[in-house]
Amino acid sequence: MSKYDPLYDYLTKIPSDVSEKFLTFDEIDEIINNKLPSSAYKHHSWWSNHKTSDGKHPCTQLWLEAGWKVKTVDQSKKWV
Repeated sequence: MSKYDPLYDYLTKIPSDVSEKFLTFDEIDEIINNKLPSSAYKHHSWWSNHKTSDGKHPCTQLWLEAGWKVKTVDQSKKWV
């Protein structure tokens, strides 16, 4: 079980007619009942839509499996 599983559940419950969803980092923290890692604030690659075989980006796999992709992220304003 991943700490990001609640985010997967959240994303899969968004109605299919919603094509874009804006979330602040604080909202994601609330959804996962945990803090995003510091790398989510510092490294744009953390929000990449590219799966890795080494499991370094478990959140990427999660949102892709939920049927979502990150379109843009603003780390200074803390939203995705």
